[in-house]
Amino acid sequence: MKRIITVLLLMILLLGVCPVYAENEPAISVTMGNMDEYNMIEAVVSISNNPGIAGFTLRLHFDNTKLLPVLITNGEAITTEDISSNIQQGDDLSDLDFVTALWSNATNITADGTLYTVKFKVKEAGFTQLTLSYTPGDIANQNLQPVNVDTVNGIADLPTPQDFVITVTNNGLINTGSVISGNLGFKITNNTESSGKADVILAIYDSEKLVFLNVEKNFSLPKGDAPLGFTGLNVTVSGNCEVKIMCWDSISTMRPMTLPKTFNL
Repeated sequence: MKRIITVLLLMILLLGVCPVYAENEPAISVTMGNMDEYNMIEAVVSISNNPGIAGFTLRLHFDNTKLLPVLITNGEAITTEDISSNIQQGDDLSDLDFVTALWSNATNITADGTLYTVKFKVKEAGFTQLTLSYTPGDIANQNLQPVNVDTVNGIADLPTPQDFVITVTNNGLINTGSVISGNLGFKITNNTESSGKADVILAIYDSEKLVFLNVEKNFSLPKGDAPLGFTGLNVTVSGNCEVKIMCWDSISTMRPMTLPKTFNL
């Protein structure tokens, strides 16, 4: 039932924020990527059927209860002047609910592709929409003639931001069916504003039982990335295995600080 409601909400948002536009007409659209381990997500603003433009002022509207703008960068379609934006002024960004993008050039660019990307920090989970807008005349060609384009808005179902995230950085483990051997590198990303400590657990299960358990006690978690690895593993197993990395406040209380990272060998 929950899945049906989610699909219905998605359809309603799609109908509400994505206007119909002619397939071969110039259009500027925004799409959202996936949240990374730092609770960051990118909005990609792209142009299609480009008639030739030499400047624009675009506004990307967003819900500031869910997203915080962090960075704007040129896309591959912009090969000349850098884009200017209101998020580059050094002001408090928490109250903004739109990101401006200003760009101009002496000659037209005619390539399709990404104009720019905006990186956001995810503050809260849930459906959200990004709306593109411009005033007539804000997009022009090299002859200073206005260029009219359709705008295609975007939506995203934002996941819950995580205080701590485990990411495998180097999986050098090999399972022969009877032995797992090799090295395993991973990192724990601390997205909070303070450092801390935790117990990090590596567990390996074969089809029958827990066959390996290693606990790194009182592991330091500074802000940002904390690398960790287990080297020289040599574990007797039976068949395919599940490898699980866990981060708890302590092995005694067993309170998870992050979702476990699980993969199969």
